[in-house]
Amino acid sequence: MPTNERKYGRGVVPALSMLSQGTCYWPSCNEPITRFVDGIPVNNFEIAHIRAANEGGRRYVKDMTDEERNSFDNLVLLCGVHHKIVDKIRPNDFSIQELQDWKMMRERSGLAALRGLRGLTEDRLQELIAGSFTEVASQIDDAVDRLAAIDAEAADLLRPLVEQLAELKFSRQNPDEDVAGMLLRAGQKLGHLADTAPMLGNAADKAAGLEDAAHLLVDVIRDMKTVLEGFHQVESRLRIYRDMM
Repeated sequence: MPTNERKYGRGVVPALSMLSQGTCYWPSCNEPITRFVDGIPVNNFEIAHIRAANEGGRRYVKDMTDEERNSFDNLVLLCGVHHKIVDKIRPNDFSIQELQDWKMMRERSGLAALRGLRGLTEDRLQELIAGSFTEVASQIDDAVDRLAAIDAEAADLLRPLVEQLAELKFSRQNPDEDVAGMLLRAGQKLGHLADTAPMLGNAADKAAGLEDAAHLLVDVIRDMKTVLEGFHQVESRLRIYRDMM
């Protein structure tokens, strides 16, 4: 039985990573494709074939070449658990069409964004990157001012980030990867807001006699959600632009 050597093209895995939106392709799975261990990024995905890589596989197509089997169009990224379910535990439950649908749904928005960047000049690319940071920095600055009235310590944590965003300088070749890391770390430190925001909202609703403070809390929660979305947008754009260089 011939065995596929699984030689992937140079840009295949980076493209899958970029278009995955950061998580396993299985619908609704939130397992990240990259985990940070002691500050070191570690791949947290397995490459899965829509049409089986080897003869005997559930979705094997005989007339395909190994090059076609290992091409971008035939691959998705799955976390270890879902890869085992799809190929080992319940292989009969997943058709080629279903996996193709997963791929299309996950990659559609990213591919649309890339199509919009065709013909982009280097100068225009730099303008887009700088504009992204300026927009997000402005949102963060406003939110930090509001946050200071509630939690001065948290505001002090964010102010250096705002200052660095305001002073960004990019090289002619690539955005500063240190800035990308800084944004990621800041986003991780603020990740708890997704859980604590509802609790803060409930506390605001129950704050009898503190109407002004309650409204301020609600505004801060709303602004911080916007900031978190901004972090993710900037990080995503950085990855796209960097992979295009």
